[in-house]
Amino acid sequence: GWLMTECRDGYVLLCHLLTKRAAVYDPLTRGLHLLSPPHAEICAEDPEVAEVEFHVLTSQEDRRSLRLLCICKERRAAKVALFSADSREWQISPEAGSLQLTARGNGTLVNGCVYWASADNIHVLNTATLHFSRMDPPPHMQHSYYKGVKVGETSDGKLCVAWATDLLLKVWVWRATAAGVDNWMPDTDKSMLDEIRELEVPCLDEDPVLEVKAIIGGIVYLSAYEASSPSACWLLSFCTETEKLNKVCPITNSDFFYPYLMAWPPLLYATR
Repeated sequence: GWLMTECRDGYVLLCHLLTKRAAVYDPLTRGLHLLSPPHAEICAEDPEVAEVEFHVLTSQEDRRSLRLLCICKERRAAKVALFSADSREWQISPEAGSLQLTARGNGTLVNGCVYWASADNIHVLNTATLHFSRMDPPPHMQHSYYKGVKVGETSDGKLCVAWATDLLLKVWVWRATAAGVDNWMPDTDKSMLDEIRELEVPCLDEDPVLEVKAIIGGIVYLSAYEASSPSACWLLSFCTETEKLNKVCPITNSDFFYPYLMAWPPLLYATR
């Protein structure tokens, strides 16, 4: 009943489908944090049917001091709670989001905020204040929502969104304009057909399909497969700075795989 839901800051996050119990695993140290299930105050609905997601929050000063954010998405409101690995207790936020999270799947944590991209807007949860807000999506994103829009971050930590439509990859970045006002700016608008052919990816000869899976540090991770044979799939990476497409590895086509970036061991942090 355990399902992997996120890989971030060197941790792998898992959630039990029935009990909604979460586990945080560190492949580097092989340490496992097995958390108690969220309180009934967080998930008023039956745990087996409640839609719950978790996100790992780490400290820049001490990566081993982690917290877990729990969001229960109910029909009328979204409830939030924090679990501390030090105190082993849940802290329930008195604030509940009045907005309904209509986005499919889990949100994405970027620079202290969780973002959910839906068909007509982007919902935001500030993990410091635990307050919800909304922001407008980039132009034309509404028409591509069901093609698989993903939220992520650039190499310099800027918020960005990406999607692929008919082998055309689009990336928009939230940054300051010439007038000094933050807004969505186009970053990438590029056909991947020639790049895929140059890579000579096996099983991608006739009618390739691209799906954006994640954006981490300015690298867009994509799954590529033939429309007639979706099970034979490759993981590709596209660098938004160099505009270079690379093969990563063959994979099983699934909605439940995540790029994992290993954290540096603590002993390598030391400076003179």
